[in-house]
Amino acid sequence: MFGSYPYPRNFYAQNIIEFITVYVKGGKPNNGVGKEIKEKSKLTEKEWLEYTQQVWEIPSPNKRDSAYGEHPSIMPEEIVKRLVRLFTFEGDLVLDPFAGSGTTLKVAKELNRKWVGYEIYENYEEVIKKKLNVDRVRPLLIINKIYKLDVFEFLDNLLDNSIDLAIIDPPYNLLDIEWDRFKDETEFFNFTYRWIDKLIPKLKKTASIYIFNTPSNCAYIMAYLRKKNLIYRSWITWYKKDGFNGNKKKYVNNQETILFFTVSDNYIFDQDKVRVPYLSSERLKHHQGILKNGKRWIPNPSGKLCTDVWEISSDRHQTKVKGKIQKNIHPSPKPEEMIARMIKASSKEGEVVLDLFSGTGTTSAVAKRLKRNFIGCEVNDLYYERAVTRIFKE
Repeated sequence: MFGSYPYPRNFYAQNIIEFITVYVKGGKPNNGVGKEIKEKSKLTEKEWLEYTQQVWEIPSPNKRDSAYGEHPSIMPEEIVKRLVRLFTFEGDLVLDPFAGSGTTLKVAKELNRKWVGYEIYENYEEVIKKKLNVDRVRPLLIINKIYKLDVFEFLDNLLDNSIDLAIIDPPYNLLDIEWDRFKDETEFFNFTYRWIDKLIPKLKKTASIYIFNTPSNCAYIMAYLRKKNLIYRSWITWYKKDGFNGNKKKYVNNQETILFFTVSDNYIFDQDKVRVPYLSSERLKHHQGILKNGKRWIPNPSGKLCTDVWEISSDRHQTKVKGKIQKNIHPSPKPEEMIARMIKASSKEGEVVLDLFSGTGTTSAVAKRLKRNFIGCEVNDLYYERAVTRIFKE
């Protein structure tokens, strides 16, 4: 604009344009968008013709933008609006890795998209909050990490629609220990239903969920999950071979319950990955199969299909030293073999496993070993330190 002004020939051209380049990731697109979402995201004929022009005449933001004077290069909202409308459906996640004054986040929010952004310059935080009309900006929780957070604070900060598989070993209201002690059943179930309510939006439509508890508690939890429109799949009985009860008025307790639910009918379940050995190996010798009721049955070399009764010894019996049970810093760790079965059956490599109430990190450690991503929370100092050491030592 100046240079050798007003003489030739060393001038600077006036820059009145910027370029926007569009790249598309290789592979097939997700075509599982419902009809209702498609209709809500539909562009009008006028919008379609205007947005697909290769030249967009859009003025720079002025004083009406709340970030005017606070940021040197504010993105016009109209540009963001067009890009979001052209390339996403309602409910999709919009990422802004250089959030600046928060324009992209604001527009995504107004257009009913999920949004997440990152901004390293602290002075822009107040500008972003003002533009988004929020009191605080939630921190982003990254995967492959255990957070030392209360379960409710953790779930408040976890992205919606981000979890493929949840394996949850929550309080049972049984032990005389701080984290498992409740005034009465009402307080316990209010606590339980509250974390379930916060958990559900975090699950993907294809997600599965496993919840441990006592049979009695699970009866109430199952009814509540159904009320929340989750789909019942199995009531798994864990025969833990660890029963001891001096009460002669009832049968000795030797089991725990695991509820298996899914969010929808579109979910992963790989039964072949979790086959168990036949009770007798004799049948494997019949290479030609066994003739039964006029049909020939050939045994699977990987074993029989897994039932809903799991005979797996408790962790404390599996970790005996010279026949003696060792004291564990956590009173009720779950066997790695059992957690691995859930992960293999209900997730694929690279998917995200949620480990609420992480304890000493069994679920996260097994997920990492099986090449899944994981994320979890634990509020107890001792358990948290043990979990972090265990996971990242491997």
